[in-house]
Amino acid sequence: MIKKSSRIIFLFLILIFSIIALNSSCKKIPFNSGPKEGIIIYKIKYNVDKHTNPIVIILPHHMVTKFQNNKTATIIKGFFNTFKLTFLTRPDLNKKYILLTINDLNFFNSEPIDGPYLGAKDIGKVHIKFTDSTFMYKGLKCKLAKVYCKNIDNDTFNLIYTNDINIDKPNVSTMYSEIPGVIVKTKLKLFNIPMEIELEKVNKQKVEPGTFDIPKKNYKYLSIDAMEKMIKSFEE
Repeated sequence: MIKKSSRIIFLFLILIFSIIALNSSCKKIPFNSGPKEGIIIYKIKYNVDKHTNPIVIILPHHMVTKFQNNKTATIIKGFFNTFKLTFLTRPDLNKKYILLTINDLNFFNSEPIDGPYLGAKDIGKVHIKFTDSTFMYKGLKCKLAKVYCKNIDNDTFNLIYTNDINIDKPNVSTMYSEIPGVIVKTKLKLFNIPMEIELEKVNKQKVEPGTFDIPKKNYKYLSIDAMEKMIKSFEE
């Protein structure tokens, strides 16, 4: 296992499990009557100079969420495809799953859908203040919330969300569980790397069969604590 890749892996594990959200297209979707099935793409922007922090050159710049009837699968690959992370939510089973592949090693975790999420201890307490602000953004009717989390930013920052994607409780398994709609834009700061997460597009299409299946063959079960300890041990 490549030890210097561990920093990257851990950063994006926290990224995914802190922010799991959905995107939408620039095409206007009627409020609360958006698509129930499709593929959504996030854009990840790093607000650092690649010359002073060259690690951003090899970090992923997109992540993909597939959704169907409230089930979601968010997938991210990184470090020249040496790791793959899939986060599944299955409201029909009241479960969420982590599938992690690092080189040729496969791990999985299963928790209640509103149970603990990976990286929660590192992120800490999140304070959210809702506003009355409503506006159109990227063709969507959006709302604004103010967020404070000292492990992300010393100042309060904006979070934009929408109800124009037809997914019930899209953030129930994340640090933003209080947010009632799909997150459109927010920010993070991990390992001193400030970044923005923003929707790019959504493709309303059929999701391939098996997307939300739970593969356990050739996967080793790890608890949340064990998975975090394993990931952090790579940095030693």
